[in-house]
Amino acid sequence: MNITKDGYDFDGWYKDESFNEKWNPDTDKVASDIKLFAKWTKKAEPAKVETPKADTPKAPATGDKMNMGVIIMLMSGSALAALYLTLRKRLMK
Repeated sequence: MNITKDGYDFDGWYKDESFNEKWNPDTDKVASDIKLFAKWTKKAEPAKVETPKADTPKAPATGDKMNMGVIIMLMSGSALAALYLTLRKRLMK
């Protein structure tokens, strides 16, 4: 006999409401009417795995003293920033 209950595992039949005396159909003989209690154990909830959110680069606020190369890299991509830094080095010589 397959006994099911959504969200629970069947843990056996017991002779008492406190689930201290497990009923064994192989050794416990039935001579008259008996009352058995089904024990159910709640299934463990699957662990929730949260995907970390990537930090979104933010444009600097007015008054921030950031290197212009970093600002360009955040806003336009690393290729443009590399070009800026190369040109800046040449101009500084």
